[in-house]
Amino acid sequence: MNAVNVAPVADTGLAKRRQRRFKVPLGWLWGVAGFALLIICWQLLVSLAAVQETALPRPLSVVEALSEHRAVLWEHSQITLIEILLGFVLSAVSGFLIALLIDSSRILYRLLYPLMIVAQAVPKLALVPVILIWFGFGRTSNAVIALLISVFPVIVNTLHGFQSVDRRYVELGRVMAGSHFMRFRKIRLPAAMPSIFTGLKLGMSFATVGAVAGEIFAGSEGLGYVVSSAAGALDTPLAYAAIVVISALGLILYYLMLWLEKRLLPWASGDLVTGM
Repeated sequence: MNAVNVAPVADTGLAKRRQRRFKVPLGWLWGVAGFALLIICWQLLVSLAAVQETALPRPLSVVEALSEHRAVLWEHSQITLIEILLGFVLSAVSGFLIALLIDSSRILYRLLYPLMIVAQAVPKLALVPVILIWFGFGRTSNAVIALLISVFPVIVNTLHGFQSVDRRYVELGRVMAGSHFMRFRKIRLPAAMPSIFTGLKLGMSFATVGAVAGEIFAGSEGLGYVVSSAAGALDTPLAYAAIVVISALGLILYYLMLWLEKRLLPWASGDLVTGM
């Protein structure tokens, strides 16, 4: 009797695993459809409007440039990736610490938060000459630009996470004679993690923008430099090919953060996990 009852359960479990294995998320299908629609509109625009190749190359020309210059693009993409990750790590660590400092005191909040808003209003690219004077040309300057552009969303979202914690839980930890560090580690930090990850995902995207912008304006290597030099030489297919690689790199890094969030915060709601 027991053997008869176990077999259908095992078959059902195997069937569910197979369904999960071959299930394709609808979000990916919509993304592929949107990308295909973009390529079709791109090709139609080039063909019907008779746009010159130096202004807007055909999609096939961009694919050919990707294949022909794949070694160069691969080499420069590694440099850009290093600058992005360096700027992101710096912004994540400094942004978390600054938010923690601002949240620790109402006086510090009133003093520092307005200054932070004013600093965010300053165009970061206007600081490029100053950054070059301080750090010189190279990867360090690009990483600093990535840091300056990406640190603000990390600070704001981390601070929002700390300030959104339900005070009843904090009071409960205080009643149970928990230390300040225990309440932070057991209550406030876990409750703030979804908001913190939202800031980290935005920070990763902004770090990509910052690193590439630094390479375009003051770089001698990296994908941004490839875009700038190729555009200057009217090699538009190569410039668009580098832009495609930049977009793919940013997309991969964003979804890597999304995967990490789902792994570390499986209890978070869908809206917070996606951050969209």
